[in-house]
Order: sequence, then structure tokens, then C-alpha cells
Amino acid sequence: MRLGHIITDERIKPPLFVEVTKVDRAEVNPHELTLIVGKETVKRFYPDFELKYLDRRVSENVYWTFSKYEKRNMHDDDLDRFSSLVETSLRRKVKYVPISFMSNSYTYAKNILSILFGDKEKVVMYIGKTVYILVGSTVYGIFIDEIAYIGLSETKIVNVLSRIPNAKFVYSLDFLKGREKGIKPGDLKFIPYLLKTPTAKRKTI
Repeated sequence: MRLGHIITDERIKPPLFVEVTKVDRAEVNPHELTLIVGKETVKRFYPDFELKYLDRRVSENVYWTFSKYEKRNMHDDDLDRFSSLVETSLRRKVKYVPISFMSNSYTYAKNILSILFGDKEKVVMYIGKTVYILVGSTVYGIFIDEIAYIGLSETKIVNVLSRIPNAKFVYSLDFLKGREKGIKPGDLKFIPYLLKTPTAKRKTI
């Protein structure tokens, strides 16, 4: 589920799907979006790095910021920027395809069903009146009310979708433990991808 990593001993509220690690237990993966908090912490991981206050980028994916006790305003601004970087990275990774069976042909429907019921691993998330199905790096959105409009009951639709093979099913956001409040309605479609994303393999520098 982790798409970003913050290294700090401070108590902060991280962006959704960003993991916070205490300094003593942290490792830096140069291929993962990472924010290191505090000048001394940066020196711990990059002893030869020259701190530049205007350019707080250590490498392609690794950034640093001041602790909130060093420069509170810059600390808060950098946390917001890092959150935006993680969101941008997520949007680049995932393609979203809303499915409409009403305005498309039989061939279209057949092709979509062959994808959804194929052998690839999937994550199926049923939230409200929408089903999001991840196949590979594509999330397909199915709107229950639309399908019901053409004559299928919601119960029958759910029964059919529950038979999708090689799938992990999610019926609530309880696993987020309250952090779902930070999700924008338009970003719900990304959660299946995040559920499938393993924690990045760590490489010590």
C-alpha cells in the first residue's frame, strides 16, 4: 500500500498511503518517493550531501525538509508538496476506464467481460453503488444503477461479480482506520491499485 516514505522522529499526520518510519529503523530506497525530515537526519543518511535551502532535493526520488522546530512554515509546505508528488505518481501509474454497457455494443461488453473474468489477478472493490475492478494497472468502474436500469437486479449483479476469478474482494474502507476521510470522491477508483501495491523493496544506502 505504500507509495511514499517519510523518515522522521516527529509526530506527523502523513498523507494517505505514505508510511512514516522512525529514523533509527529507517532505510532509504533511492527508487521510492522519500521525504527525510530534519537537517541532522539528512546528514545521517547522506553525510557528504551539501544542504541547499532553496533546492531540497537529494536525488531523483529523495527529498528533505526542515523539522517543524527548525522552520515550521517550510516544513508544512514541503509536506504538502510531497503529498502532491505521491498523488501525481499514482495518477501516472493507473489508467481508469468507466464501463458503460448501455451505450456500447455486444462486442464491447463481451470484451470487457473477458478481461474481468480472465486469469489475471484482480482487486474488486464494491463501495456504494460503484464497483472498481483492478486488472493489471487498469481500474474498471462499473455503475450498479446503470446496469440495474437495463433490467438486472442489484443482487444478481453482485452475485455475478462475486464470481470473478483470482480476485481479492473489498467491501468497505474500514482497513484505512479513519484515514478514508482524506480521500477525495474522485480518487476512490485508485484504492484497488493501492491494495495490490506491495511495500517497496528496500535497499540500504
